[in-house]
Amino acid sequence: MNKTWLSVVAGFVALSSADGLQAQTRTFGITVDPAVHGKVQVTPPVPQDRAVEAGTVLTITATPDPGYVLDSLYYSLPGRFPTYRESMGTELKVPVDGNKRIGASFIEASAVAHIDVKHGVVYAKPGAKPLNVAPLSHIPKASDRSVPMYLVRGTRDVLISNTAVFEFVDALVKQGHRVQYVQVGAANHAFFDWKPDNETKATFQQFGVYYAAEMKAFFTSILY
Repeated sequence: MNKTWLSVVAGFVALSSADGLQAQTRTFGITVDPAVHGKVQVTPPVPQDRAVEAGTVLTITATPDPGYVLDSLYYSLPGRFPTYRESMGTELKVPVDGNKRIGASFIEASAVAHIDVKHGVVYAKPGAKPLNVAPLSHIPKASDRSVPMYLVRGTRDVLISNTAVFEFVDALVKQGHRVQYVQVGAANHAFFDWKPDNETKATFQQFGVYYAAEMKAFFTSILY
């Protein structure tokens, strides 16, 4: 085999290897959720085919419409139920390490005008302290420490059974505690959740708003 032929073969192998590496570049699907009551800006822009190269860091910013404020910037996390990493800051960095939904949630300014927002408050550190206490077996007597309970469950909840709640109610009553147990027809698990996606917010509007007011009335009757 002459030198010219060897050079041609070597060049072809090198070109094929480079094409192969390029073809193996990994991408993930990034979906920008349609904004409601505001605009979302993503930098660099997500292409029409939604394929973004792994390792890219996207930056989300948002502009609310008049009469609205930013609820949160967010991106989705993997899991059985809708879960999000959220930020109430002016921008959010999104690492492209999997398929994600990204966007911004807006809320009427009048709905939160009375709220004093404090950022960066750490309420708990998951995993720092093992939670091995079962509430059912650690109910104090009401004469020692009163623990009024407002318990609410959706009739379509597949995680917490009606039987389990009734067992807890009976145990509380036996210890002399005041208990109110409400079942909400057609509601699923965690209908009190507030998350940035429109489906979860619609569920909260349908069920959460009314029963949150009921819960408030229950505790107001005890505390005031």
